[in-house]
Amino acid sequence: MPVETIPIIVTPDNEPYLGRKLLFHFDQLISSAMEQNTVTAPTSHARKLTDHQPCRAG
Repeated sequence: MPVETIPIIVTPDNEPYLGRKLLFHFDQLISSAMEQNTVTAPTSHARKLTDHQPCRAG
């Protein structure tokens, strides 16, 4: 019996997650969070950082 290999390229015909409700809702949640971030991020980026917040690359 030949071993079936997993295709490297995913197309709409062989999409493994197509039709999975939980993954669809997770994708929607990610999109919603990204939209909210575009509203919130500019405000937080305009503020001065406290002494504990700056990134200190070593």
